Amino acid sequence: MSKAALIVIAPLVALAIGFLILRAMPAHDRVAQAKAGDSLQGRYQGYDVGDVEGYWGRLEGAWTSERMLLVVDMSFPLLYGGAFAMAVLFGGSTLGLRAGWLLALLAPVLIVVAADWAENLLLLTQLGQFETTRKLSANWIRLASVATTLKFVFLGVSFIETLGLAFAVGVSRHA
Repeated sequence: MSKAALIVIAPLVALAIGFLILRAMPAHDRVAQAKAGDSLQGRYQGYDVGDVEGYWGRLEGAWTSERMLLVVDMSFPLLYGGAFAMAVLFGGSTLGLRAGWLLALLAPVLIVVAADWAENLLLLTQLGQFETTRKLSANWIRLASVATTLKFVFLGVSFIETLGLAFAVGVSRHA
């Protein structure tokens, strides 16, 4: 396998593995059976308090499963973030980039991991509050929604970046 192909394939495989693990969990089936609609973490255009109240309201009886998915999803950014970081570092070092450039190229990866964690932590906190009081904080939900959108934006940026690095490595004399 060429170096350029490895740069592109590693993050895609990590994303696929994480997605399949989450989908294979019994908790996912219980949440799906509740017919609550699309998960909050998959709504790239964001959501508001009304969306969250509606989604979690339809999930009543499956909140434990939702919580379990949110907790397990905390490990997912480590998997795909690690793969993206490896791709960036491998591609950048193959091209002979200096440390400053490598750090700059890692920034989108770090942002997507931080956004994904923030999203999950905020939703976990709000789910606990919703279970006990049936109330949500509009500010925390707004912040979780922004984190969700940032996650998708910087996931795209990270992928475009790895495609660019793969192309550069593929045409480079360093490959």
